[in-house]
Amino acid sequence: MTKTDKRSISDIINQRRVINGPEDKFRAISQVRFPWTQELWDMMIENNWDVSQVSFLRDKEQFKDLKTGQQTAFLRSLAFLSNLDAIQVDNLSTNVIQFITDPSIRSLLIRQTFEEAIHERAYSVMIEEVVPERTLEIYDMYRQVPQLAEKNEFIINTSRQVTIDPTDINKVRAVVSNIALEGVYFYNGFLNFYNLGRTTGGLQGSVSNIEYIQRDEQTHLYVFSSIWNALKAERPDLFTPEL
Repeated sequence: MTKTDKRSISDIINQRRVINGPEDKFRAISQVRFPWTQELWDMMIENNWDVSQVSFLRDKEQFKDLKTGQQTAFLRSLAFLSNLDAIQVDNLSTNVIQFITDPSIRSLLIRQTFEEAIHERAYSVMIEEVVPERTLEIYDMYRQVPQLAEKNEFIINTSRQVTIDPTDINKVRAVVSNIALEGVYFYNGFLNFYNLGRTTGGLQGSVSNIEYIQRDEQTHLYVFSSIWNALKAERPDLFTPEL
C-alpha cells in the first residue's frame, strides 16, 4: 500500500485472493480475508513442542527384542517419514508458498514449514537414539529401497509440477497433492508405529514422538482443506469434471 493508494482498508482486505491476488503490505490480526487463518495459527501456537520432551531410553532396548519383520517395519517407516518431511519442507518453501497471494495463508504455510523442520529433527533424534548403529543406513533407505524410492519420486514430481508449469489448474492440483500428503502418506506411516506399540506393548517413546508429529500434521491437513474450500469458492470455474 503506497502513499497514493486511495483504497480503504476494507477494500484492501476484500480484494485479497488465495491465488492471483493483488499485493499489499497491510497486516493485522482481526482484519483478514479468511478468518480461519487466525484460528489455525492459534492452534499451531498452542501445539508448540520439541523432541527434547520425549525419552527413547527404553525404546533402544525394546527394538532389539522385536521380530525381524517388526524391525523392518519400524526402520522403513522411519526412513520414509523422515525423508517425506524433508521433501515437504522443500515443497512448501519452493513450490506452494510462491503461488499463494493472501498474506495470512502465506503466514500459515511459513509456520507449517517451520513445523516440518521440527519433525525432521524429531525423526533424526529418534533414529540416532533408538538405532544409533544403523543411522546412515536408515537415512539412505529412501534411495536404496525400491518401494520408498518410487513413492518419493511420485511425490517430488507432483510437487514440482506447479513450479514447472504454474497454471491455475496446477495450483489446484498442488493443493490436492498436499491434502493427500498430509492425510494419506503421513498417516499410513504413523499407523505402523501405533500398531507396533500396541502389539508389543513397548516403543512408547517412539509412539509419543509420532503422536506429537501427527497432531501437527492434522493441523496441516486443516490448513490445506481450508485452502481447498476457499479456492473452490473463489474460482469455481477451475473445478471442472475433468479436473
